[in-house]
Amino acid sequence: MLPMDGKRLISVTAADRHAASAEGSHRSDDVDRAQLMVVVLFFSGVQLIAMGVIGEYVGRIFVKARAARSICWMPTLPHAL
Repeated sequence: MLPMDGKRLISVTAADRHAASAEGSHRSDDVDRAQLMVVVLFFSGVQLIAMGVIGEYVGRIFVKARAARSICWMPTLPHAL
């Protein structure tokens, strides 16, 4: 219902304010959880990439060390005749 001057009258009760504040905090919690999830997933990805780089480095060292060990010195046997 409009008053005579054309402006709307808004009646806000305590229950309306409580419902509005509860909705606002719920949205804020969702945003906070989403931001936390993004940060956690980003740093988890950074850790996985770093572990991959370290794994490549250690793997290449292992392959080189294994190739160096494959040389086997066999004593020469005296010929029978």
